[in-house]
Amino acid sequence: MTLVDEPAILELPPFSDATPVLRQPVGARRPIPRRRVYAFCALLILLAAAAVVHARGMSRSPIRIDDEGTYVAQAYWVQTWRGLAHYTYWYDHPQLGWLQIAAWTGMTAAFDRAPNAVAAGREAMLVAKLASCALLYLLARRMRMRVPFALAAVALLAFNPLALDFQRRVFLDNVATPWLLAAFVLALSPKRRLFAAAGAAVCFGVAVLSKETVLVVLPAFAYVLWRHGDVRNRKFFVTVALVTAAIVVGIYPLYAVLNGEFIPGGGHVSLLSSAKWQLFERPSSGSLLDASSDARNLLSNWLSYDRWLLVGAMLCLPFGLAVRRLRGVALVVAIQIGILLRGGYVPYPYVIAVLPFAALLVAGISDTLWSSKAWLARRSTQAGSRFRSVARHAWVPAWAALFTAVAVGAFFVAPAWADHLRGEMTVDRDAPMRHAQGWVEANVRRDAVLVVDDALWLDLFRDGRNREDVIWFYKLDLDPAVKLAHGWRSVDYLILTAFDPDSKGVPRLLEVVRHSRVVETYGTGPEAVSIYEVQK
Repeated sequence: MTLVDEPAILELPPFSDATPVLRQPVGARRPIPRRRVYAFCALLILLAAAAVVHARGMSRSPIRIDDEGTYVAQAYWVQTWRGLAHYTYWYDHPQLGWLQIAAWTGMTAAFDRAPNAVAAGREAMLVAKLASCALLYLLARRMRMRVPFALAAVALLAFNPLALDFQRRVFLDNVATPWLLAAFVLALSPKRRLFAAAGAAVCFGVAVLSKETVLVVLPAFAYVLWRHGDVRNRKFFVTVALVTAAIVVGIYPLYAVLNGEFIPGGGHVSLLSSAKWQLFERPSSGSLLDASSDARNLLSNWLSYDRWLLVGAMLCLPFGLAVRRLRGVALVVAIQIGILLRGGYVPYPYVIAVLPFAALLVAGISDTLWSSKAWLARRSTQAGSRFRSVARHAWVPAWAALFTAVAVGAFFVAPAWADHLRGEMTVDRDAPMRHAQGWVEANVRRDAVLVVDDALWLDLFRDGRNREDVIWFYKLDLDPAVKLAHGWRSVDYLILTAFDPDSKGVPRLLEVVRHSRVVETYGTGPEAVSIYEVQK
């Protein structure tokens, strides 16, 4: 009989308090994946670079313009508790845009630090730019874009010459853009909670109250809410969001109602009158097919800064509409292009709201092309041999298109952008305005009556001149509260930029110009600033 050894029994040491427990404690946080840390660091570096490029020279380029002076003057009026605007507020825009600018200038004492009033407002635009870039990255990630392509979307927005010029300017569109991006970020919340939908609606409402033109992308916003909502309560999800947005936007007409300025009437402004003028009575910008139209000139102006991003977005638009995860962003771009083509009035800063979504669309299509090989491989395992043979090489043209785009960007786009950005950071385009302001402060007595571009209004007012003695040239004809006791003879000097002698709708201003002579001109072309002395 053969004896078989019994198997050895492994003896474990007795359990003690010092024995390590491999199980993760309840409630303990999982360690952050290293790739997320790397992505976050890369985003911070990109935001820091964007901040440097945007901030360096932002008070010197571009030259201050009338709209910027209007918004900073209104922000200053709010900040100093004088009212909603430095002239009669007539509901041309909702007030929340310059209220946010006033919040920045008030908290940071920007008007006391900056070289001029517009430069103080441009500090707030830098904050809005960085917020937009960060939210754009988050939106790209929630659209399931890979980290390199999400960072590429941020870079396309941060270093685009067209974006840099317009995002430096004190435009309400820049204030509204981060709120609009935040609305889409919350609408794509991965947990699909009702609270996130309500937050998205609030952000969209704030964007509309910052600049009313945001309202045109409401169909795209509603589509994203509907597509991303849980199928079990999708209707309720979207209804709650849209009702919440309507309540937020309703604050604006409610303000007009409480002030008795909603319906037109004698002796006061009204919201309905302003809306009627904005929507139906404002002169059309004409057709893009007409080479002499304002719309064509506006588009040419945009493309003179950069044509790569806008043209690239237009080429990607059909493919973006076909890709489900990109369809909401593509709808935003499509709506904006449709507004441009419709033949109505197109505001000068209209392109600002298009740029982040154009960057996101281009990066999203690039991400889709990059993932085409993996997608085809997955489909080939689920299909028969016929599809497998087709998919074997179908990804080649997609990757060829992507690498061609990268090559074009590296050899053509990047050098052109670098030259333009270098000019924006070093060239002093605001010198004509600054010299004109210095000449007035040195040569014009304090009690002289000045008719000026609004870009200079707040600086001259803060220099110690009476409010009645510094008149924004538009208000000379358009505000009944502005009165000249002796007509054109009441004016001593005019400071205007690139004045058109054939301007319509400003007869009182034209009369003053006819009785004036140019004493100084700084700069050339459309950025020239001229000082007129009235001949009495």
